[in-house]
Amino acid sequence: MKIQKPKKLRLRKKYGISDSEFVFSFVSTNHRLKGLEYLLDAVVMLKEEGFQFKLIVAGNGDEGFFKSRIRKLGLENFVIYLGKVNNIEEVYFISDTLVYPTLFDASANVILESMASGTPVIASVYSGTHELIDEFENGLVIREPTNVYEIYEKMKFVLGNRELIGLWGKRSAEK
Repeated sequence: MKIQKPKKLRLRKKYGISDSEFVFSFVSTNHRLKGLEYLLDAVVMLKEEGFQFKLIVAGNGDEGFFKSRIRKLGLENFVIYLGKVNNIEEVYFISDTLVYPTLFDASANVILESMASGTPVIASVYSGTHELIDEFENGLVIREPTNVYEIYEKMKFVLGNRELIGLWGKRSAEK
């Protein structure tokens, strides 16, 4: 499913995101099990290195804990915490890359949904669907989701190679 650029711009504006900003997303219904804590630590590393981007967090799971953690880490200008979203496809459409460092998932629908929408994925080997990712062809695989540095490195690679996102997204949708 391909979204038209004017609609994508309107959706980004709705969430306070400029057209030029790079957007990572994270979607889950159990943020602890799906690795949000490790992802936030990787975001801190990217922030400290001076990268400019947004991370959209959608879904639920220990909302109070994670909102507090975002504040404590000083990530208010980097993380948009949406909570439960009725139109999750909007999140995929405005995202450049989904990051899913799950510790366990039998079959991650979020990966399937993201790829179907043309949004490439950085996902854990424990996602149950990581086999759909051909590394450096349509996304990246996280081998150890508790390794914050590995998550950081994958995100940093994507930020440094933005020209790949369109191609990876097309290949993801074709998968």
